[in-house]
Amino acid sequence: MYVTLLHELRLTAVIVAVNVFCCVATAQTVLKTIDNGTLILANDAPCTFDFTEKVDGRSKVVIRAPNGSITFSTAPKGLDEGSKIDGQSKVLLEAKNITFEAKIDGRAVVLAVVSAGGSITVNEKIDGDSEFYKCRAGDGDKVPPLTIAVANPRGKAKIIKVETRKEMNDLIARFGL
Repeated sequence: MYVTLLHELRLTAVIVAVNVFCCVATAQTVLKTIDNGTLILANDAPCTFDFTEKVDGRSKVVIRAPNGSITFSTAPKGLDEGSKIDGQSKVLLEAKNITFEAKIDGRAVVLAVVSAGGSITVNEKIDGDSEFYKCRAGDGDKVPPLTIAVANPRGKAKIIKVETRKEMNDLIARFGL
C-alpha cells in the first residue's frame, strides 16, 4: 500500500521503496490513513510533519525531525476518529515539539523523543492497552514538559518516562523501529 504524502511540494529528495517512504521536506501533510503500512520520514532542518488521518492495524511509523514539529492534528468528530493512533501500530516520533489532537488507543505503542527546549502536548485520550514512552533527546537535556489536557492515561494505558537515551534506543530496537 502506498501512501500519498506530499501536500506542500518543497521537496528536496524522495526515495520510494516498497511500502516505505523516506523524504526531506520543509512541511509535509500525511493525507491518507496508514493501515498495516510503513512510513519513514526524516529531516534535520526545521520542518513540520502533520498527520490528518489515522495510523492503524500493525503499521510502523518513524518520523525523525529533531529540529521540527510533529502533529496529529485532526481531532475526532462524530464517527471520524481523526488522526488517531490505534491497533497494534508502533510509532517513533523524534522532534522538538510533538502534539496529539487525536486519541492513542488499542495496543498502540508510541515512543516520543523530544529535543532540547521542546515539549509534548496531548489534547486527547491515551486509552486501551496503549503505551506512551517519552524521553529527552540527550541525557544532558532538560526533561521535556508533558502537557495533558484530559485525564490520562485511561483503561490499561501507560505513560512511561524513559530516563536515558540508551534505554530509549533499547526500546526502539525492541519494538523494531
